[in-house]
Amino acid sequence: MRRWFVLAGMIVILLGALLGWNVRVAAREKREQAFLDTLKGEIVFLRRDGDDILNIYKIPARGGAATLLFHNDERTPFKDFDTINQNSLAPRWSKDGKAIVFVASRGQVAGEKSTGGWKRMVMKTDGSGVRILGDTGDEDMLSMDAREEGIVVEQGDVFVLDEAGQKKQIYDFWGYDGKLNRGASEASFSPDAQEVLFQSCSWFSSCGIYVADRTGEHIARVTDGTEPDWRY
Repeated sequence: MRRWFVLAGMIVILLGALLGWNVRVAAREKREQAFLDTLKGEIVFLRRDGDDILNIYKIPARGGAATLLFHNDERTPFKDFDTINQNSLAPRWSKDGKAIVFVASRGQVAGEKSTGGWKRMVMKTDGSGVRILGDTGDEDMLSMDAREEGIVVEQGDVFVLDEAGQKKQIYDFWGYDGKLNRGASEASFSPDAQEVLFQSCSWFSSCGIYVADRTGEHIARVTDGTEPDWRY
């Protein structure tokens, strides 16, 4: 009989711990969504879909449903994209916010001087009007920990610099490893420089897109993906 009382007590303790965990998770998600609800604009980014191809999406900065803009295959207006490497890279808003510039792999076309390979591309913000701008340079393919001055990324953690050049940590990444568990990278400011947008990748939770304010008090995951860029 005593064993049953002990077992029942252990079950009650475990259920209490589980309930407490669920309450804390729900409270955290509520805080994160409240923070996201204050954000405006859209984020363009990459997401690796089920076919293992990096495609271009956009999503409201406050979160929600993502919209597929570009998928590098036979459904695009061009029939000669590289069927071996169908990935897209480095989506960025144009300065006027009326277009998205990116990189995609294109196969060689008979009768053209172009030899194929990676091309700089541009499209309208709804994914239409895709056209080729020309060949890429190394700067188009470069992955960076921090894209702007005033942001520092060290061992997966994110810092912002104050006017005196002192570092303020706004994101803490646990278990950094330069290859398998990289943490934060591709960090940039929001258009008004009040928040920091970045990706964070780990071996146990894949890659996600995050926004944090400059104080480090508020941080939230927006969606799954990489290489984010923000505009209002």
